[in-house]
Amino acid sequence: MTQRQLNKQVPDGFLMHCGAKMATVNELEAVPVGPGSATYQPIAHAVFRNTVMDAIRERNLVVSREHWALSTKDYASGDPTVYSGPGARMFGIIGLVGKHDDREAFLGLRNSTDKTIKIGFAIGHRIFICDNLALSGNYVVFKRHTSRLDLTHEVNTGMDNALDGLRDWDHFVERMGNTACPNHKFDRVIAGLIQGQALPGKTAYEMLRAWYDQKAPDDRPDLQQRLTLAPYNDGTAWSVHNLWTDLVGRRQNLVAPGGTTLRRHSVLNRTIETHLL
Repeated sequence: MTQRQLNKQVPDGFLMHCGAKMATVNELEAVPVGPGSATYQPIAHAVFRNTVMDAIRERNLVVSREHWALSTKDYASGDPTVYSGPGARMFGIIGLVGKHDDREAFLGLRNSTDKTIKIGFAIGHRIFICDNLALSGNYVVFKRHTSRLDLTHEVNTGMDNALDGLRDWDHFVERMGNTACPNHKFDRVIAGLIQGQALPGKTAYEMLRAWYDQKAPDDRPDLQQRLTLAPYNDGTAWSVHNLWTDLVGRRQNLVAPGGTTLRRHSVLNRTIETHLL
């Protein structure tokens, strides 16, 4: 991919509200790193990207697209072991096409050189990542920048586990798509999500309105359009999952800590498994 081919517009799956900007690979490479310390090992953004790209090639996967963004603020931490200027925080999405099928999957990546954010690695058919470095997907790993961090090992292990998990996820999606969700079971799912603290009250109302009245929130014309299309309008367990992802995953999860994001997704999948499958 040439620098001219990199899309400078904000792609789907990115949320930009904290002052980040889209960036080229050359701009990733230009971000410096501090010397680190006995307990903190900074990882250059370009090193992280290139390690992931090596793992992709080793698995005969094809990169269909990549998008990167960098922070623009100077955080001026005063810590001489780190770099905290513009570009200190990075996030990106890489599209992948595998040898087993032609559906596109996505890698979501995040990194920082200023001790604020753990390295993040996620994979899924839908990825959300935000310039506050929140990250969500079907399989997510967070690692500290410790002096014992073996980046190549972590990336390769994460990639293998993620691809295995993605195949399991594909089977789960197929089951959801083949399972009808009558209204009384939808109500049970909503109650289970609320009880599991994976569905705030306002968003529960929005899910009910979307399901029963095909009405999206006023600030979501994109969702309103999707409500007229499959899988949103075919009344399946997969419809329920997509509604939750659009209303909770895109909104609350993007500003939630990584552990909260993982817990909410786990509650969603377990609730659907219990009440629908």
